Amino acid sequence: MRQFLLGLSLSAAFIAGAVFSQTLSSSAQAARASRMKWEYFCVEKFSETPEKLVETFTQGGLKGWELAAAGEYTPAIVPTTGEGHYPLRPVVWCFKRPAE
Repeated sequence: MRQFLLGLSLSAAFIAGAVFSQTLSSSAQAARASRMKWEYFCVEKFSETPEKLVETFTQGGLKGWELAAAGEYTPAIVPTTGEGHYPLRPVVWCFKRPAE
């Protein structure tokens, strides 16, 4: 019976330690994130090849920018391609990096 209680106590201590360390880690990350200042940069692209986008984004990444969001939208005045007159739908790419 004594060994059972010892095992149960050790298991409870292990579980409590795991839960406490996870809570402590999460609250420390939340505190650090609330103090973090960011700068943002958005760019509108109509049509780029994937290779050109990778080249552009790699240059930005070397300067500390990381992709935060991207979205396609329909502007009020829609430019066309000229050939088939298909409307071009721009994509806005937004980046962030820690403010200095």
